[in-house]
Amino acid sequence: MNVDLTAAPLNRRVLSGAFDLVAVGLVSLGYFLVPALSLGLVLPMWGVLLAVIGYSVVPLAVFRQTLGMRLFGTELVGQGGHPVSLPDVLFRELLGRGLFPAAFLFTAVAGVVAQALHLAAFGMPSGFFELFFVLCGVALALAVLGQLLALNRADGRTVADLMARSWVVPARKRLPPPDADADDLADFKATHRRRVRGVVIAELVMFTVAFGLPWLLTTRTESSGQRSERLLRGKLEAQFKRDPRDEQVANELERAYQYAGDYERAGAIAEQHQAALDEVHRQALASTQQAFEVAPGDEQTFLKLLKLLQDTDVPAAKAAYARFIAEHHAESAYRAGYADWLQSNGFPEDALSQMRAVLADDPDFPGVHTFLGDALVATGHLDEAHDEYARAVMLDPDDDDALNGQAELDQKLGPLSPRQLSELKKSMKPAAAK
Repeated sequence: MNVDLTAAPLNRRVLSGAFDLVAVGLVSLGYFLVPALSLGLVLPMWGVLLAVIGYSVVPLAVFRQTLGMRLFGTELVGQGGHPVSLPDVLFRELLGRGLFPAAFLFTAVAGVVAQALHLAAFGMPSGFFELFFVLCGVALALAVLGQLLALNRADGRTVADLMARSWVVPARKRLPPPDADADDLADFKATHRRRVRGVVIAELVMFTVAFGLPWLLTTRTESSGQRSERLLRGKLEAQFKRDPRDEQVANELERAYQYAGDYERAGAIAEQHQAALDEVHRQALASTQQAFEVAPGDEQTFLKLLKLLQDTDVPAAKAAYARFIAEHHAESAYRAGYADWLQSNGFPEDALSQMRAVLADDPDFPGVHTFLGDALVATGHLDEAHDEYARAVMLDPDDDDALNGQAELDQKLGPLSPRQLSELKKSMKPAAAK
């Protein structure tokens, strides 16, 4: 059967080629930008090659047309008007039209510029790079010149068409034979569906490769060190699960996850550990409070309760201390200790009242004037504190705390006069003045 292989009008071929060039560029740009922005890895050679194969090679081998050729009414055929084989189309597009050398040159230039601007790293063996750069430059120049051959040939073929034994001709509609019966028509439609399905599958495979390969290249395999760290975390996890209250295990496990970059899990470990400690604290507090209710004057029970309450509920600790002191009201040492606790925990006025009461009930209690002087300083009664430190020194000249307090107030208020010291001495009990 004779087939008309008259070349399609040149303007249609130029327009379809320009359209396809823009389309391939856009697809290549997508294959370039998405991995670069999401993974930080760029494979421009793969992007261009897959864009060319997906956009041009597969449709030309199956449907004889690219999208641009369909829009402008041209198609690619081989001898006798048959479709061009896949290897020939691949050879025509990548080498005959210069898309493979163009992809390499683009990769090389973009890589060198990006490296010079410190935007990316670019690596390739130096000797191979120079050789391939020259070869691709020559191949691209020949491909461009080969396109101009269509202007001087009667059949309008380019070097790419000569290499692939192909012709670009006006498009013809693909219709079933005029005398086709129902079976032939069904077979014609089934064949078309198979071709469409094959093209869709091929495009999906190339799409997967285009984005899957950069992902695979950025996926890290587990090193021996990482495996050791993972096994250590597993061991610590088992220990932590058995006893989340163990502070050493919890801290080591938290640091292990932080080192691995899993800060969310590290935070969860810290929260679980704290929750376990809170539960232990709650149980201990409940049992100790119960024991304290039974024996509020027991010193060991009270000290345990005070320790449990002091960091979490200071008002409750104060109430418990007051109840304990009520059981030991006659013992000045306990009351002085209570005053010191009050002053250290933010109750200076209560501490002052407590120490005044101790002095009134037991003026001979050792150190009472020093304790009272400290309470007076904390509440801003510096003149009275000055007097109390002086009384303490009269009673015990080796009382370092009283001596230091008196020296500080001497600097602020000036030393007490001999007359003031004499009056203080007279105001003290005769036994204390000896």
